[in-house]
Amino acid sequence: MSRRRLLDAVGLHAADDAALAAALAASASPAVAAEVGRQRRILATALANAVNGLNPSVVVLGGFLATIAEVDLAGLLADVRAQSMPSSGEGLDIRPATLAEDRLLIGAAEAAFAALLRDPLG
Repeated sequence: MSRRRLLDAVGLHAADDAALAAALAASASPAVAAEVGRQRRILATALANAVNGLNPSVVVLGGFLATIAEVDLAGLLADVRAQSMPSSGEGLDIRPATLAEDRLLIGAAEAAFAALLRDPLG
């Protein structure tokens, strides 16, 4: 999986996650669809391997991986389950990160206020 390859496919030099997702969604190019499909297959295999080894009930994807997943989330989940051991894939849920592009800002704010969050009255 490669963010650079997705950017190249839609003709962008650089873009944040939201701009990349919008460019992918707006594209009718067969080359873009082929690249997204290729990366989705690789992502499904990588996730299946992780699911087989770790047996999580939920996998949360952020960044450009969430962008790839959101093209067809149900299809990605089906592909991961098809490549996973039945006991590991059963009950699995794959979700895009809800913090999206705010994830780093929120994480930094939590780090800055960690002591206060741990002990609000201290």
